[in-house]
Amino acid sequence: MREMSIDDAQDIFEYQSDREFMRYTGLPPHQSIKQTQAMIIKYASYFYEGIGLAWSITDKHSNKVIGNIIMCYTDPLKKTKARVGYHICPDYQNQGIATWALGNCIKFGFNQLDLTEIEAKCKSVNLASERVMQKCCMVIKEIKPSPFLVEGVYYDMKTYSIKRLTK
Repeated sequence: MREMSIDDAQDIFEYQSDREFMRYTGLPPHQSIKQTQAMIIKYASYFYEGIGLAWSITDKHSNKVIGNIIMCYTDPLKKTKARVGYHICPDYQNQGIATWALGNCIKFGFNQLDLTEIEAKCKSVNLASERVMQKCCMVIKEIKPSPFLVEGVYYDMKTYSIKRLTK
């Protein structure tokens, strides 16, 4: 994992423009490389605004971007809790990469940012993402009906959470 860069746009566009892949995110597929670049600029601004961090996940052999993980404070003034979201390119799913990335993000959040709680969300139909959260010792916090219509269907959203053990 490394800081997300505008140079990652083409690799990220490849999976963010995939309609099948994006249906699990609740977001529309990217229509252009400019849209992907705008997303990267937005995520980069999180660091400078003090509201979060964005990393690209790269293939260790080719250095190709194969995913991303974003951590945003849910309470930007206190900076004690954060929400994490992640995407892994379909060709690299089911290889433990998301579990590795989320696990490292959780460790970073607790050890470097001194967070007390980290959350992640997924659609009820995204069983793979739910399993990643469970493998990272996150527990179900709530299930809410989604207010977003995706391809004609409303999906429940599951929120998972992990709390730091007291120091």
